[in-house]
Amino acid sequence: MKEHLFNAKAKIYDIARPRYAQEMLDFLKKNEKLTNKKIADVGAGTGIFSKQLYEIGNEIFAIEPNDDMRNVMYEKMKNEDNFHIINGNAEATGLKENSVDVVCAAQAFHWFDYKAFAKECLRIMKKGGKVYLTWNNSDAGSFDAGSGFRRACSIYRLGRSCAYGLSDGWCCRFGYRNGSGLDYLLGY
Repeated sequence: MKEHLFNAKAKIYDIARPRYAQEMLDFLKKNEKLTNKKIADVGAGTGIFSKQLYEIGNEIFAIEPNDDMRNVMYEKMKNEDNFHIINGNAEATGLKENSVDVVCAAQAFHWFDYKAFAKECLRIMKKGGKVYLTWNNSDAGSFDAGSGFRRACSIYRLGRSCAYGLSDGWCCRFGYRNGSGLDYLLGY
């Protein structure tokens, strides 16, 4: 990631960046059973998505390389149990092997070294873990998460794309199969 690009911008970023659609969070909680999980939110920024995942009942490991972003997140979440803020990045989270159920990246995937991120996900996830890539999109009728989604599809050799169009939020779910890698997208 190019974490220095966000120096001295964290407070403005936190105010201006939209929150993720409640409909998407409800979907993740109900359909994906994304509650009571240990979740690594990679490229967590000021903790916008991390906080929302925490509020639906998860233990959060918010991974963020930028000091200013982490400081804003800390001010919001410093009194919360089971919310851990970690100085790390997508390629080196600092988490122990097999320590999380889920890895998320919200609005951040395009900054990552995709292959190194996939390797790190496989290292930190428990067997059967999942990776969720999430973007906000103001137009529910179209999906263009920049080149991030298209790159994910090609990097992980996905034969089809699957995005959940949930009002103004989108979520792509990548699977982890018996330690063989992030090589398929689970569709519905």
